[in-house]
Amino acid sequence: MVIGLFLSAIISGASLYKRAKLNAVIKDFKKYDFALKTFYQKYNHYPGDMPNATKLWSESSNGDGNSMIGKDSIKEPESYLAFQHLSLSGLIEGTYTGSGARGTKIGINTPRSPYRNRTTYWFYTDSLWENHPTSIGLFLSGKELEGYSDHSVNITDAYYIDKKIDNLLPYTGNVIAFSIVDGDCAESGPSLTKKVEDINKVRYKFNDEDDLCSVFFNIKNDIFNELL
Repeated sequence: MVIGLFLSAIISGASLYKRAKLNAVIKDFKKYDFALKTFYQKYNHYPGDMPNATKLWSESSNGDGNSMIGKDSIKEPESYLAFQHLSLSGLIEGTYTGSGARGTKIGINTPRSPYRNRTTYWFYTDSLWENHPTSIGLFLSGKELEGYSDHSVNITDAYYIDKKIDNLLPYTGNVIAFSIVDGDCAESGPSLTKKVEDINKVRYKFNDEDDLCSVFFNIKNDIFNELL
């Protein structure tokens, strides 16, 4: 009886700890969302993409000013610059080098995620295989020396994040959860690596709780348009 209560307390404590980490990720999504919007309102450019950053911060570098943070490759320099620009503007805490010349170094050129060890975030611009209007989002990412690592989030964790701040549909809304492997994360059949005919019909798949998702916090263009 005592052993059973003890094990129950351990399981309950682990569950609360995991939930706290996921809530911290959600808080980060909202924090960077607010910082990005505020930066755009103040400087009329997105962080990382700002073409005249060196006029304000001599230690920084300029983006190309094309209204995107990187494009097509998540390892692009603007994804690193975005965090440096936000830091130099005082909109986020921490100091970031803005350079990815030697790969991703969490806490040096990208922020540390509370999700688990060796996870970070990336700003990125994509249409997700033409399933969404081209828009900027924030990936919850794993770490590789070369840059972004796919499939970092357990499916039940991705579902929890979606449930808390979005619509529980993996391919729509502000939380996009997907895998490049058919049937992983989302139900078998559709794949977000190609154009999906009806993304509103796609649901999370829970056949294997070890399946991992990519989580993209989508900041839609129409949200920005309301600010301009």
